[in-house]
Amino acid sequence: MLKIHGVVRLGGDPVTKSVGDTTVTNFSAAHTHRFKKDGEWMECPVWLRCTMWGTRGQVIQDHVSKGRQIEIFGELVPDLDTGGPRIWHGNDGEPRASFEVRLSDFGFVGSSDGGAKKAEKDEVPWD
Repeated sequence: MLKIHGVVRLGGDPVTKSVGDTTVTNFSAAHTHRFKKDGEWMECPVWLRCTMWGTRGQVIQDHVSKGRQIEIFGELVPDLDTGGPRIWHGNDGEPRASFEVRLSDFGFVGSSDGGAKKAEKDEVPWD
C-alpha cells in the first residue's frame, strides 16, 4: 500500500452519495508539480480522484468547495488493468491521467474564505 499525504486544491465541488447505510464523497483535486527543465521552471498539474467514505466525507461536502486547499491523507489505488494511473480521454480527444486516492483523513488549510462554504457556528461538527 502506498500512502499519500499532501496539500491539494479542489478541482470541483465534492459530491456525496448514499451507498447502503453509509455515504461516499468524491472530488477531483490537483497538486502542481514544479521542476526545472533546461534551466527553466516548469509546472505540471497532478490530478487526483479522491474518495472518502462515511461522515468525514460529508464534512468535506458541507464545508469545502472548488478552489479550496485541503490537506489529504490516504492511499493510492492503482488502476486494476495497468497498475498505474487511470487513463482517459478529454473532450479534445487527448489522453489524460488521474490517480485514485482513498482518503483516510483530511485537514483544512488556510482561511475559511478561500473557496469554503460558509457555515453557522453550531453547524461545524469539530467545534
